[in-house]
Amino acid sequence: MSAGDLYRDRPSLLHRLDPRTKLAGVLALFACCLTFVHPAYVAALAAVVLALAGLARGLGNLWRMRLLLALLCLFAGLLWAFF
Repeated sequence: MSAGDLYRDRPSLLHRLDPRTKLAGVLALFACCLTFVHPAYVAALAAVVLALAGLARGLGNLWRMRLLLALLCLFAGLLWAFF
């Protein structure tokens, strides 16, 4: 799966946003992910990411990458226990 396979130009609210707005949103989301370490807050951030993916009609891409994402969550959880 290449990066070109993941992008789908669809008419959605997120696709119509200015690129600078999207970058600012990604940076804010990244800062929130680094700020909060409690699992409840991280779960809320994951729900926000899923909602944004739904707005962008990108849930199909997440489903296609489900194995990679599951492994990422597994190893992140294991590393979280040690650090």
